[in-house]
Parts: sequence; C-alpha cells; structure tokens
Amino acid sequence: MANRQAEQLEIIEPDKFAGNSEFVRHLIHIRAYQQAALYTADRDVLDLGCRTGYGTALLRASGARVVGADGSPAVIALAQRRYGPAGIDFRCIEGPDLPLADRSFDIITCFQMIEHTVDLAPMLLEIGRVVRPGGKAIFTTPNGLLRLYPRTGSEDPLPAREFGADALKALLSRYFATIEVLGLFAVKPIYEVEAERVRVSRERVRIRQSPEGSSLRGRIKLLLLQLQSEVKNKIHNLDRRFQRRYTSRDLYYKRENFDAALDLMAVCTAAPPGKEG
Repeated sequence: MANRQAEQLEIIEPDKFAGNSEFVRHLIHIRAYQQAALYTADRDVLDLGCRTGYGTALLRASGARVVGADGSPAVIALAQRRYGPAGIDFRCIEGPDLPLADRSFDIITCFQMIEHTVDLAPMLLEIGRVVRPGGKAIFTTPNGLLRLYPRTGSEDPLPAREFGADALKALLSRYFATIEVLGLFAVKPIYEVEAERVRVSRERVRIRQSPEGSSLRGRIKLLLLQLQSEVKNKIHNLDRRFQRRYTSRDLYYKRENFDAALDLMAVCTAAPPGKEG
C-alpha cells in the first residue's frame, strides 16, 4: 500500500507551474523546509518522503548531513541526478520499516505524509526508533478543519485521514515527549488563492457525499462549481506578475488561530537521554 501511494503522489517540479494555484502550493512546501532548516545546521537529518529532493537540498544548504528517502524509485532516481552531487544520500525505502540504525538521526522531517498513511503506528514507531534522544521529528499536514466539512471525507482517494491541530497533537503525543504545533499563514493574495482552491474542493466533496450527489440537481451543482473554479483560476492567472511578486518569505507560521491555517506543522521532541519510554 505504501509503495503504491508513493508512486501515485504527484511529482512537484520546482520551476514548472500550471498556474498561480500550483505555484502557491509549491511555496507552501518550500516554506515548510525553510522552517525545518532552523533546526538542521550541522545535524544528521533524514528527509522521509523527500520526493524529487528540492526540499532535501534546502536542508543540505543549512549545513546538515542529509539522507533523502522515498518509496518511489522514479523520484529517487530524479532526485539523485539533480541533487546527489550536492552531497545528499538518496535512498529508496519501501514500506514502513526503515533500514536504518537506532538513534541515527538528530532531525527527521516527514512532510505531507501522515495523511496518506493508512496505518500510522508502524511508521511513527520507526521514526521514534531512529531519532536520537532529545532530537526532533517534524511533520506537516493539511489543515483538515479548513479543508473538510464535519463528517465528510477527503476528495483525494489517497489520504487515509486529515487532522486539525488538536487531533494532530493528540496523535503525536503518543510517540514523542513534547509537541509544538504551528499554523501556516500567508499574505492576503497568497492566502486567498489557496483558500479558494480548498473551498472548491470542500464544496465538491460535500455535494458528492450528500444524498443529492447522484441526482441531476447535484450533477448540475458540481458542473457549476467546476465552471466557477475554472473562471476564478483564469482570473488569478491573468496576473502574470504574481509568481515574480511573491516568494516563500510571504508565508509565515503562527502559534494561534489554527482553524484558519493553510497547513499545520508539528515539531516533536523525543525524550531526552535517560527518559525514553
């Protein structure tokens, strides 16, 4: 299951965007790695779920010694060609078991993965085994409270679940000594682009999972929603300077107002020496 999911996840290119919405999603990924890089200088780091490696390269630029791991041989081959010469060790690791020594990394990043993992316990136990006492495991995941109506599921067939801040902290508290949750926000133009994408997705899910979803009325609503989304995307994309005007510096993390956050980050600290278990 984990290997099939790794192969189906999109390959995000750092310089090819279909429009401003895709560009904003890229900025969200970049900003997460920049935040993680505050912890990684001169550390042994594992980037779990590294995909094509552009984020792994940001961690390497902080002065870290980095291993990038992913379950997809195709993206690992691409990452190795692009960023391997920078001194990054890329490895294809299949399944939840990590072929890595106990306590071998100071920092483990695991971005946009836990929502795609059906059985989280084996993966989180493995991360806890591999991280050093007092080290950090850093997770990001979409903010489920912004993306979903109550009692509805995800539009994406890959995710097993989505989390709000409280649920994310409750989950990770079972495996790590301390948890700090951060919410990702952005300047208004960036925030509005992503919030509109999320709104359309959320409304589409609501219609499809409601009794009217298979009715003529429901199909008409879905068609109108799709047309509305396409029009708004075209309007956004008319601003051809958008991608030159904004950078990852226009996104920022806060420790409040989590319900409105575009994304969530959890910085987890493993128990210090002598207090494990």
